[in-house]
Amino acid sequence: MDVDNDDQNSDNESVSEDDESSVNDEMNYWPDDFGDGYDDAEKLKRKTLKKIKLNDPDITSFEVELTGEYVQSIDWSTKGNIFGNNTQLKKVELISDQTEDQSTVRKIKSFCTGLANNRSIEAFGIRDSELSYNILFSSLQPLLIHTNLIRIDIYESEIGDDNTRLLARALEKRSNKRSLEVLRLNVCDMGGEHAVGELIKALEGYENLTKLYLHDCGLGGRQCFVSLANILLKPNCRLETLELAYNNIGRPQNILANAISKNTSLKYLNFGRTGVDNEEAIEYCNALVKNNTIKFLNLSTTPMGAVGLIGSNTSSHH
Repeated sequence: MDVDNDDQNSDNESVSEDDESSVNDEMNYWPDDFGDGYDDAEKLKRKTLKKIKLNDPDITSFEVELTGEYVQSIDWSTKGNIFGNNTQLKKVELISDQTEDQSTVRKIKSFCTGLANNRSIEAFGIRDSELSYNILFSSLQPLLIHTNLIRIDIYESEIGDDNTRLLARALEKRSNKRSLEVLRLNVCDMGGEHAVGELIKALEGYENLTKLYLHDCGLGGRQCFVSLANILLKPNCRLETLELAYNNIGRPQNILANAISKNTSLKYLNFGRTGVDNEEAIEYCNALVKNNTIKFLNLSTTPMGAVGLIGSNTSSHH
């Protein structure tokens, strides 16, 4: 087992063993700053949108900015329908800032309603979103429920209780729970522990989930850890990556610790900055030395660092 106990890399603790930057490959067709090339950028947007409308097989991913001065002239309803009818798109990521402008809100909702009809998208993401009014998750329910999504990435977003519950409801209702392999909820304000607990509980039925990123997303409460433990204890559990950095995973530590000790699928576990005390650290370390499969373990800035290294060194299978 490789143990990372060096705090110099603590700011990058959410980076896993594979390069997560690949989520954004070839997605940015709309420059953030048009500058002097505004006309060229407008031509590029129209050209790319036309390709999407024509189901051009070369356009398989797209990044959509939902707010900004240049979006005011766009017919978002038509654009949403174009995206919804496309059968070549595999990756779509939405980016938005906080907006109180009701006209913009209506346009975003119109676009999302159209996009939600798409059944070919395999990877869907939301980034830097602070939108209120439950716009995204309420409008995107059909996309989240009735598609064969392989991965969902939501990060750096102000989700809150209501939207977390909407996402939990969508995950619970998904017609194909076997397709989802990757769920990332990194650096998200997901509201209170009850809403987060509902979301994690909804994941218990996802037997093919291999990577679960929960970096700084407000984990807490008994239900949350009971559900995480249930996932890890399933005989057919396939979860290989579990990201828990920047969450309080203290008590009830025995629930999660026991599950980790018995799990046979985990290979990557990030415990960095998880706020455990010395007593909790000992219990987790006792669990970790019983696990035979974990290959990479991040314990930075936790009491588990020193104790964990000693424990690992006394275990013959690490």
